[in-house]
Amino acid sequence: MVRHGFRVAGHKPGDDRLLNAVRCLNGVPLDRPLPSEWLRNETRLGEAHLNRLFLQVHNVTLRKYWERRKLESAKVKLESTCMPIMEIAYRLAFRSDSHFVIWFRRHTGQRPGEYRRKSANPAV
Repeated sequence: MVRHGFRVAGHKPGDDRLLNAVRCLNGVPLDRPLPSEWLRNETRLGEAHLNRLFLQVHNVTLRKYWERRKLESAKVKLESTCMPIMEIAYRLAFRSDSHFVIWFRRHTGQRPGEYRRKSANPAV
């Protein structure tokens, strides 16, 4: 977007640190934990400053952005594959499928199996 003349709201022209952080986050596989230290090295910003920038531009903290990315990935896998829930949990770096189920329910209000059934048959 920057190449086409667009700017991210809330940060100075020429300051690509936030875009760099988002690129880094989107490039890291989800089976790894949040790469906080790597982001600090790549952006040369402390976690508090990076969180302030994320809040200004994306209205979420760095960790919430990462969780949102994981949640979207989980939803896509549940909607478009027959992959077992345990496998999805493993691919998203959860220690067990029960941790994944609790996390998913906390974010969506549904267990992964319920979400999968409803997305396969929206009339239910």
